[in-house]
Amino acid sequence: MCGRYPTPRDVERLRRQFELKRLPSFEPQPNVAPTDQAPVIVAADEGRELRYMRWGLLPHWAKDEKQAARMINARVETVFEKPAYSRYVKRNRCIVPALGFFEWDQSKQPYLIRLKSGDLMGFAGIWNRWHDPVEPERTIETYSIITTDANSLVAEVHDRMPVLVQPGHYKAWLDKGVQDPESISALTCQIGPDDVKLMAQDRAINNARRKDVKVIE
Repeated sequence: MCGRYPTPRDVERLRRQFELKRLPSFEPQPNVAPTDQAPVIVAADEGRELRYMRWGLLPHWAKDEKQAARMINARVETVFEKPAYSRYVKRNRCIVPALGFFEWDQSKQPYLIRLKSGDLMGFAGIWNRWHDPVEPERTIETYSIITTDANSLVAEVHDRMPVLVQPGHYKAWLDKGVQDPESISALTCQIGPDDVKLMAQDRAINNARRKDVKVIE
């Protein structure tokens, strides 16, 4: 799974890589945890838009918000089959911009897994605007990150990792007109072991409530 990650720190780099014309008030988040609000990129009338959503998908049939923390990840192997995810992977795809993602070894030492190229990661994601059945006018936009088996390097600390969308596929990934499972799957990629590096981090990151930690790149 992917259970914690840092957002990009450089606003111009974020804007440039994801071709964003406008950005809302953006503050880097070094330690995004489940149920936090974090930036997500979706298709808009004029290009792409960055919006803040809650991490942990709430499907349309959810009766309350309690299950959000359990749906932070969707497995790529079953995302087209499970009712909680299948309709969103076809129509409501998003890109989750990140500096990388955190994982821990058996001693609870945290590591940042990031691209050697220095590029930001664009996690393949799905999202939904949930309507509260008790208060129908109240809505919450939520998202989930799609994951796959870890490559041989990441497997040293964890058995799963996020699926990425490469820059050349951003447009098609966000296109609601692309709904065929094979076409959608072809837009994602698994990170190879030679493409990433593991950077040891301050153990303060272990505390999900610590939002003031410095990420070592």
